[in-house]
Amino acid sequence: MIDDRENNEYADGYEDAPPGETGETEAPYENGLDDSAPRGMSTGVKVLIGCSVAFGGLVLLSTIAGLFLPVLLKGKNEAERIQCTNHFKIIYPLAHAYAAKKSEFPRDKSVDDPAAHDSLNILLDSEQGRGLEPRFFNCPAGDTEAATADPETGKFVLDENTLDYAWAMKETKAIGRAVPLAACAHHEGIVIVLFTDSHVETWELDDPEVKDKLDEGTGLPRGLGR
Repeated sequence: MIDDRENNEYADGYEDAPPGETGETEAPYENGLDDSAPRGMSTGVKVLIGCSVAFGGLVLLSTIAGLFLPVLLKGKNEAERIQCTNHFKIIYPLAHAYAAKKSEFPRDKSVDDPAAHDSLNILLDSEQGRGLEPRFFNCPAGDTEAATADPETGKFVLDENTLDYAWAMKETKAIGRAVPLAACAHHEGIVIVLFTDSHVETWELDDPEVKDKLDEGTGLPRGLGR
């Protein structure tokens, strides 16, 4: 039998060894690591690199958060302002209907400077105010909770813990010159003001003209109280 390896020097993937050599390839580092070759990274170096990568990731995330957080907060504040303004636009038509019948907006006449919730409770007790819900009297940026309505009648009573808005303390009519009727001071840097002719304004607190319109003690438009 003829051994094919004798006729094909590439049969096993290697050339025949030259004379005087065994043809065997000595395995590198057979007797240990070659001191002249680069050694593998130590565990400490690997940990250091890992920490550096993690720190870089945290820095990147912090940068991204720093860029987007103000935008998100601005969007949140704007949404709260819109919702608060919408509450005024819901309350106003019913309060105006009351004023058309009673010749003035709802006001507790039993005291000289009535609390806002006492005056608004008069509206809630009237035929015109029956459709109002507790949530319409809470500002989304405020710190009060919605009043609890009676499950059978749907009626509820406001107090200082369930009302965020200020209301007119003096006689206020629906006709004549427009004056502040209600206000919300729970938004940073501004006061949202509802007028007797239904329009709503946003007053910037750093505006010198606005400061002249506010009561120094309450920070609310003059003539309004909580």
